[in-house]
Amino acid sequence: MDQSLGGKKMNDVPSLPIEIIFQILLCLPCEFLYECGRFVCKEWASIICSPSFIKAHEVNSKGGLLFQNSAQRYQANFLNLENWETTQLRLPFQGIPLASCRGICLFLRQSGFGFNISSCRRHVFYVVNLVTRQFQVLPSPGEGFYRFLHIVYVEQLGQFKVVCHFTQSRSSWLVFTLGIDMSWRKIDVTHSDSDFQSVINPYSTAVGKYIFLPRGGGNILAINLCDESFRFVRCPRGCPSSFYYLRKLGDNLSCIHNFKRELHMWILSDLETHEWVRVSDIEDVVVNKKINILLCNPVGLLDNSRIFVFEIRRRPISTIVAYNAETGTKHVFDSGTEVPLSCVIHSNSLVKW
Repeated sequence: MDQSLGGKKMNDVPSLPIEIIFQILLCLPCEFLYECGRFVCKEWASIICSPSFIKAHEVNSKGGLLFQNSAQRYQANFLNLENWETTQLRLPFQGIPLASCRGICLFLRQSGFGFNISSCRRHVFYVVNLVTRQFQVLPSPGEGFYRFLHIVYVEQLGQFKVVCHFTQSRSSWLVFTLGIDMSWRKIDVTHSDSDFQSVINPYSTAVGKYIFLPRGGGNILAINLCDESFRFVRCPRGCPSSFYYLRKLGDNLSCIHNFKRELHMWILSDLETHEWVRVSDIEDVVVNKKINILLCNPVGLLDNSRIFVFEIRRRPISTIVAYNAETGTKHVFDSGTEVPLSCVIHSNSLVKW
């Protein structure tokens, strides 16, 4: 058979340099790359599966909001904050999203209806990549209650770590390292349990290799997951010692104070010197005060794009508000349900562990 194209043989048609193919593939969504792109040819598969491409694609990807309500027991929803399209994601388990890191999401097994986490005495946690469908069931820490749970990626070690503050007869700090073993291990903590009575998951956050937790006395607890050491960071000046949120903003920690429907935010510019910088434009996020607001929860901040995401619990439905501080625009997404949402900032990726 004469395989020709415009007078040339097929194998004489010049191919694109691998650097150009690399850049083109970076523009495609990770769902397409994993489900279709890697099967096109060996060259594409080699690029898509390479650590350098996975990291570059993760950096270029835009974050969104992963949310769920108690009526969706096997389903989560991903809200793309660029085009405001919602994608339904089928889960292989009944789970509530708790945290996300580099596309790896942490779920708690849902017990019955509702989100009363403390009612589930024997916890079952799942770690899942919603693109590759890879997931792992973590062993239960035991009978008791947990105060917070986070997942972090430690660049220096190339490891994902799940950290749990767990309470039985006394509290314990537990760590689970993905891909290393199938057991929790304790971190030695010299601080008294009373120092962490006010620490709960909605107000804490993970940034890089650190987990930051608010506590009384004007101090923030910082856990370094590289060497598993503890230190304290002073709260920003002007921030009350209670009822503030810690959130990730790009590669920095932000502190948000919500009082009488007014929002104020500081960014930690230097961890060593405890230097905070005040952000003024977040004050424009204040939602219409005529709305009957039950709770204004700063869900998170999208990397360095300065998009602030808030969950507004009001009557009759829960609402997600995304505010772009660069353009001054605000978008409102109604969940269509009175059931409170469970929301985390999430970015799909090709990462495996």
